[in-house]
Amino acid sequence: MTTINSQEDLLRALRENPEWKEAVRALILGEELLQLPARFNAFVDEQRQANKRIESDISDLKTDVKELKAGQAQLEAGQQRIETRMDRQEYDNSTLKNLFISFEVRRSAELFPLDLGLDYVRTLTGNELDRMIRVARPDLPLNERRSFCRADLVVEAKDESGTVYIAMEASYTGDLRDSGRAQRNARFLTEFTGHRAIPVVASVRNINEVSALVDSGTVYWYELEDRYTPTA
Repeated sequence: MTTINSQEDLLRALRENPEWKEAVRALILGEELLQLPARFNAFVDEQRQANKRIESDISDLKTDVKELKAGQAQLEAGQQRIETRMDRQEYDNSTLKNLFISFEVRRSAELFPLDLGLDYVRTLTGNELDRMIRVARPDLPLNERRSFCRADLVVEAKDESGTVYIAMEASYTGDLRDSGRAQRNARFLTEFTGHRAIPVVASVRNINEVSALVDSGTVYWYELEDRYTPTA
């Protein structure tokens, strides 16, 4: 029988009898503390599984974000294509309207002088305008010569004082380009021929700046009917 008289005897007895050691350990720590390592290991395992699930969710989220960005990029590209197509269609519609306007202006050339108290004489061709330049201003830059010869309409008319020219530019919406070309062409006609020339903008409507020129008498406005916009 083991005799224990000191601490050393107790420690030696515990070393020599493992079952005693376990019994003392259980007595000192209690059930809760004895289960702590196992519970901790179980917690670690659960946390590892949770971490794996979180990592998987993060990976899925990154994939979703990447797909969302790709979808957004496709949407923006599609929107850009639609806007480009709409811009092109708007440009085509504008071009078509201006072609109708130009056709209407040339078809009605004999009527325009009446609004100005003039009698129609003839419509000048591009070749005739070019011959004017060659005789009067052979030094005129090529770009200005081409622009003058491509005037929308130049009409020779007359009143009691003699020959009067009408320099007309036509657009669905009259802008400064139209009024500027009309004024320049009228100035050239007076310079080349010595006769009075009237700058005219023929349009359905005008931008504010052109309306101001009309109000001031700088240019004349020949208002056209809006027969070029489809109705619902």
